[in-house]
Amino acid sequence: MVYMRFPRLFLLRLLRLPLLALCFIALCASLHVATASSQVEQADHLLIRTRAGDLHKITVELAISESEQRRGLMFRTRLERSHGMLFLHKPPRIVKMWMKDTYIPLDMIFIDMHGEIVKIAERTRPLSLRVISSEVEVSAVLEVASGSVRDLGVAVGDMIEYEFLQKDLRKGE
Repeated sequence: MVYMRFPRLFLLRLLRLPLLALCFIALCASLHVATASSQVEQADHLLIRTRAGDLHKITVELAISESEQRRGLMFRTRLERSHGMLFLHKPPRIVKMWMKDTYIPLDMIFIDMHGEIVKIAERTRPLSLRVISSEVEVSAVLEVASGSVRDLGVAVGDMIEYEFLQKDLRKGE
């Protein structure tokens, strides 16, 4: 009887560490999925009006709080066309961004307080630590899938129509 217990106990002890590691990996994966899905809580729409007269509707996730802005699109593995993340800044400021822990290439559109696109950074490199600066004060940054700027014909000087930006104009700020 003792002989039969020994192999079973030995095997249980031998397998304990790999089993714990698998449980830890499963827990981390479930937390990652929960974090990614919680980022979609604040969805809205904005319009891009090109100087050529084209109008493009973009579904955006809002990054308003400091933690939402710090996280941004990190750890995402895909971003649908006509979707993006809008980082709102009040008061307007010079914004510096990077692609750390961002797995997908993006186009970054920098928007002033009047809704005008003042700078575009196309095809940013995933996982890069290179700083991408607005160089001027902006009220918002729109991140969209890489190639969207080219595909939609968006350029500096085009306008973004979004309630957050229009509120400031109505108040005369």
